[in-house]
Formats: sequence, structure tokens, C-alpha cells
Amino acid sequence: MINPILMVKLMREKNQFIKNHPTFYSFLTDSFGKKVSKGTTIEIRVCEPNEVERVETIEIQESDIPLFKIVEEFFE
Repeated sequence: MINPILMVKLMREKNQFIKNHPTFYSFLTDSFGKKVSKGTTIEIRVCEPNEVERVETIEIQESDIPLFKIVEEFFE
């Protein structure tokens, strides 16, 4: 069961994130606000100050699709 207090906090943080990073949020909604299909490749690069750059690439599997359907609803 979803904790309603946690959902309120999540929505508040989502709204703040959108204010802070509107172009990134647009990128997320364009990329994940529609159906993500099996075989889609996602690459994430993290570059922290004074740290080694880290990159992770994944290919979406059929079993990942339910998660992306939930994410799609979140971005609506």
C-alpha cells in the first residue's frame, strides 16, 4: 500500500526538481513519458567534482516494462 504522506512529499520534491531543472525534466518526459519498449538502450553518466566519471548502459528487457509503465504515469 502506498503511504499518502510519502506521495505528498514525492510530489513536492518532483515539483521542486522541475523548477530547478526544467530542460532535464522535459528530456525525461520526452524519453520516458511515452512507451519504452524492449531493446531501448539507456546510458547514464555521472560526473561528480573531483571524482572519476561513471557510466552505466542498460538495455531494457521485457521484465522492465512494468516499471516504465509506472514511471510513465508519474510523468503525466
